[in-house]
Amino acid sequence: WKKRGENYYVSTIKHPIKIHGWGCFSNKGFGKLFLFTRTLNSKLMCKVYKYGLLPSTKKWFGDNNTNWSLLEDNDPKHTSKMCKTFKIGNSVQSLPWSSQSPDCNPIENVWA
Repeated sequence: WKKRGENYYVSTIKHPIKIHGWGCFSNKGFGKLFLFTRTLNSKLMCKVYKYGLLPSTKKWFGDNNTNWSLLEDNDPKHTSKMCKTFKIGNSVQSLPWSSQSPDCNPIENVWA
């Protein structure tokens, strides 16, 4: 409510704090949720793999089991030289991804 003649003012937040999340799952359940506030780049993506993906796969499949594959889209961060090197060094096998096929990504159903 406002009084007659009183100016109407709505406060807004111009640059709200953003929290981003990364998650994974397999037929064995949900993995670790990795939350971050920074803009995602290749270096941070490697941290996501190290502290989100690898602990989850270790829990699901054991220490030295490489009988699993990672499915992710062709985002430049996923396909960067730094991330490719990290995945090769940690025996992470990626499945090929069809270009322009966001509807094929099963994680989208989790976030929905």
